[in-house]
Amino acid sequence: MELRLIHGLAYGVPWFEKWGYKFGHGSYGITKQLHERSLQALRRFPLSLISPLSYTIHECDISKISARYQVISNQPPIMLGDLFRCMIELNRRLPRENTPTTMNFHSVVTAASCRWSIKRVEFAALVIVEVLKEFGYRWITRQEVRVASRVFIGDTGLLDFVLKSLGNHIFNKLFVHSDNSNYICDQLAS
Repeated sequence: MELRLIHGLAYGVPWFEKWGYKFGHGSYGITKQLHERSLQALRRFPLSLISPLSYTIHECDISKISARYQVISNQPPIMLGDLFRCMIELNRRLPRENTPTTMNFHSVVTAASCRWSIKRVEFAALVIVEVLKEFGYRWITRQEVRVASRVFIGDTGLLDFVLKSLGNHIFNKLFVHSDNSNYICDQLAS
């Protein structure tokens, strides 16, 4: 799908309007008015109507995708336009690494001349991941993770070290996403 359509669906205007350009004339007989009306109709399509459609793409249920984004978003999407905006904004927050790597605490502890033992670092990571799982599949702040983890680990320096190291890595078959101030964990696909 063309970028102008996806951006228009998410934000209500084509991407080129960010730089002051305007819709000149449509292509394939589509007028500006028809384009705008169509875009608004798609943007306002309620997500609640997607579930009864039970439409699947490559064996992936769209209603499940919609439900996942409703859980992880700070402002749960209600309309199709909200869902696309949420997807674009989440994509901007995710790391640009092609393949997530499994957390190797031995190399992290050795490389950083860490003052904590590997066993303590691994335990702190386990606690942090369990806290993230308790919050469900939604973004939580670094501070929220620290506060909830301090019940089990009193050393905030250790918690900060592990949070910094754990972000955007795989640990215990979970991928811990991080944008340096917010965290979320997600099951890896089987």
